[in-house]
Amino acid sequence: MRRAPFRDARSRLAEELARRSAARPEEADLPPARGFEAHRALIAGLLQPPPEPPPASRRGRLLERVRRLRGGDAGAVDLPDPALLLEAAVRAQARLAAESRDEAAAAIAALVAHVKRTAELDWAADPRRWDAAVEEMLRFVVFDSDVPSRRAQEAWRRLWANRARSADPRLAVPLARALAAEERDWREAWDYWSATFELRGG
Repeated sequence: MRRAPFRDARSRLAEELARRSAARPEEADLPPARGFEAHRALIAGLLQPPPEPPPASRRGRLLERVRRLRGGDAGAVDLPDPALLLEAAVRAQARLAAESRDEAAAAIAALVAHVKRTAELDWAADPRRWDAAVEEMLRFVVFDSDVPSRRAQEAWRRLWANRARSADPRLAVPLARALAAEERDWREAWDYWSATFELRGG
């Protein structure tokens, strides 16, 4: 049975709009976000584990974090195009931090990578620690706030800045050692933050 012509046209229009928004998200007409809501929506949109993971697994803990970020059932939320989530976060970052578009895009890229790596740390399974860590990451990347995890934030900033540093092949081994030391500093800083979390009234 042939579909009605208006349904075909509506489907074609929806596909065209989706294609255009994905191709040029910087031209999309997006409402301005309040506070950190665009940053949080991006994080929630990117931390999407497969449905129904085993509850004791790392992915199960990640699903729980996504559910909390979204404020409900992670599997039931229909998220927008990731390119639009990214664009909204870049715009919010540029506005809140008074940065250029390029600076904001770089800050958001570093934030996303930091959140993903931090989600792999053992203490991140604790909802209170995880929520506090995300909040501190946001406050640091937007306002350069003096948050309790500042040592970990600065360690990540150094690690992220040096991740793609090119070097003479003869320096590859020293560079790899330096990056490993920076990663160790980052992990140790977050572990110390976690170990002192209760003392700070977390």
